[in-house]
Amino acid sequence: MRLTPELVARVAPYTGEYRSQASIKTPDEVYEAAADRVFSGLPPSGELWVFAYGSLMWKSGPEFGERGRIAGVDTAGYPHVVLNVVTQAHYCLMATSVRTRESDAGYGLGLFVDQVEGETRVGHTGGTFGFTSAEKYFPKHRVQLIAFTNSGDDAPEPGEVLTQAIYDDLYPDIAAAAALPSGAVEARTLSTAKEIFASLQSGTYDYSHFSDGIGAKLKSGFAAGWMKSFSGYGSPTRFVFKGSRVSPGRRWSDYLIKFGPGCYLKFGFAVDDDGKVASLSLG
Repeated sequence: MRLTPELVARVAPYTGEYRSQASIKTPDEVYEAAADRVFSGLPPSGELWVFAYGSLMWKSGPEFGERGRIAGVDTAGYPHVVLNVVTQAHYCLMATSVRTRESDAGYGLGLFVDQVEGETRVGHTGGTFGFTSAEKYFPKHRVQLIAFTNSGDDAPEPGEVLTQAIYDDLYPDIAAAAALPSGAVEARTLSTAKEIFASLQSGTYDYSHFSDGIGAKLKSGFAAGWMKSFSGYGSPTRFVFKGSRVSPGRRWSDYLIKFGPGCYLKFGFAVDDDGKVASLSLG
């Protein structure tokens, strides 16, 4: 599998303003000196906790050794941080999503961790000066996909769309299975899902359909924020029903909204005992 003009053409070109800045490469000996300082000051346990931050472009499935080095570099070529991996156990912490009281955070110690089409996906995105990047690793298949684009960083992130489109082409059976609905869906529920998401994209709401609590949040600024986040996805091509669930005072309906190759969004809404939309789940 290779990146072709046809795959690149699936992502709209960036039309905004480009900026440039001279690239300064840090010599390797600077990294080695930094690593020496870190390892000379380790506690008696020998443990070293590492954290990644912002605009990183790096390998999320590294080789392990007594002293392995991963250079996190942003898409402009600036070395941001050097991570010294002490043990595989520490990397496992980075690639394991943190659990909160209510749900899965979708983030480990420096890496995004989620489920896409029933498969675990680990990675990060980055971007600067008019272009973006994405690195995604699928542990089950030991497949790593990296995309650099000259598009903006608005949602949906173009690098993520490209890497997912390539993954779907590599594993069409997995993609086809993920596009199957989980049972029959009521026409009214589907209509409500489409109406809610259209409101999220346009910023125009019929507040009589929402509970007082979520209506107040929408009016306080959530509506404008969600419109900015989801208007760039364009018109949905399909709403795939993924089942229903029940929580105290709520009945949830979950969907996978598809927009085009490699571009989709997990979406759910909950109705309270009065039949009003009382909660939303996005992403």
